[in-house]
Amino acid sequence: MVNCRRCLSIKKGLGLLCLCMILLTFFRSALTVSAAGEQRTIERMFTSPEGIQFISYSPMWDETRLRALYRILLNCRHGEELAQLKRVILDPLKSTGQSGFRVGNYNNKEKTIRLFEVDKVPVDATLIHEYGHHFTYYWLKKKEGVYPFELTEKSEWAKLRQLDGYPVRWKNSGMSYLHKWDPGEIMAEDYVMLFGNSGKPSPRSTEELINFARHENEYIPLVYTTPAVREYWEKLAGLKPSNRLFVPEVLEAGVESETDEEGNEHSRLRVLFASAADFSMEMFGRPIRYALQLLLFPTGGGAPERLTAECASDFIDEDIEASIPLPGIAGLNDASFGHLSVWAYHEPTSQFVHTPVYENWYQLHLPGGNDRSGAVLKDIPPPWEQQGLYAIMRKEGMERWPMLYLFVNGKVQAAGKRYTDTSGQLYIPIQSFPARHRKQRMPGETIVRWGGHDLTFFARKDDELELDGKRFRLNVHLQTFGGSRAIAVSELGRLLGLKPEWKDEENSVVMEGEIALETQV
Repeated sequence: MVNCRRCLSIKKGLGLLCLCMILLTFFRSALTVSAAGEQRTIERMFTSPEGIQFISYSPMWDETRLRALYRILLNCRHGEELAQLKRVILDPLKSTGQSGFRVGNYNNKEKTIRLFEVDKVPVDATLIHEYGHHFTYYWLKKKEGVYPFELTEKSEWAKLRQLDGYPVRWKNSGMSYLHKWDPGEIMAEDYVMLFGNSGKPSPRSTEELINFARHENEYIPLVYTTPAVREYWEKLAGLKPSNRLFVPEVLEAGVESETDEEGNEHSRLRVLFASAADFSMEMFGRPIRYALQLLLFPTGGGAPERLTAECASDFIDEDIEASIPLPGIAGLNDASFGHLSVWAYHEPTSQFVHTPVYENWYQLHLPGGNDRSGAVLKDIPPPWEQQGLYAIMRKEGMERWPMLYLFVNGKVQAAGKRYTDTSGQLYIPIQSFPARHRKQRMPGETIVRWGGHDLTFFARKDDELELDGKRFRLNVHLQTFGGSRAIAVSELGRLLGLKPEWKDEENSVVMEGEIALETQV
């Protein structure tokens, strides 16, 4: 009898097992879809409280990993558009798009993000970029009644982004498609830089900090330097205005050498740069991390020598000094170029900024021949003609480089978008100058550095400013271009008692001579 019970129990167990297998087969069949003419099986699926389906065609992505992707989206700054996202699909297969192989795609009609090669390629950064498409498609349509691919240069966003003069592929532009000049791609990358970094883990090493976030198109003005763009999206999405870091402008850079007790000479690049925080910044008891990188390009060609350093500071009221050790470097001579970059990251607020690729270029000058102990860095505009980049830009549709560099006695004082009015007056945006953080500003004031002096601009006053605390009337009033106030270059020269000279080939205005400050109020 016992044996019979055991036999019956086994039969019941086998029947239950068969039923489970049948149900599992049915369940998996229900999750089998047809794609590109072949059957695809959904391996895992997770649905968020908002109803977003995270669907994986890869067995390597279980529910835990899908939930982690959902948390990334939650940590990115978002508004009501998050609940409008329908699906995030993970696909282990390769895919091609308009620009060739791709690792991500956003379909606005389906409100779906697709991530490709998910078993081989990190997906976090791609997810944030593709969500940037979802965010900008949703809010741009609400604001301006168009989608990114329908934009023209006359749109509000285009004016705020200061893209005139660049070969952006606006609607009906007639130029062949290029990914980095697609306004939709620029918008998505802007989202990553402004609102997406909070979705990433904090960088641990100097290398991770340097590579934390980079805009695909680094030739256009940094989105950090156009606060009107941040405000545009924050107001649209109902996001609370956030603390923001300022670009850590490089103020001085020079080579210093010293000899140790054993007679060995050591050189370093001493860098003085402005704090990325001002008095409105809530530090939460944590310093800002800074990473520095110097690229030295040998004239003989080849890969540049790359040197890095890191420091941390909670300074708001004074400038920051750091240094990069300079070991003996072969292949450098009097015609070598150098490029300096500074990154800033504040972990409590997830804010991240960096200096632009079109600033802080130098030519290495060796007064003692090849003896690098007396090396001097001479400020120059980007040497992109020599490096062939201007030729590439011209092929991409850029008629001329639209940036302007202001030199005073051999030192770059500002670099920013070049504007002209109907009379031919040359202007540069106020935000192109290094901000003066060490002075606490009154509401509506903007204090910047110019030729070693302080310029104070006032909101709603376009006919006057202060030079080192002394009020002056402007002969040529301030103008507004793309939402940014700009000052005439002729007025900048008058304030220092110097005559501006235009250097067309270098996209530069040069002012040389002894500074004699304007005294006429």
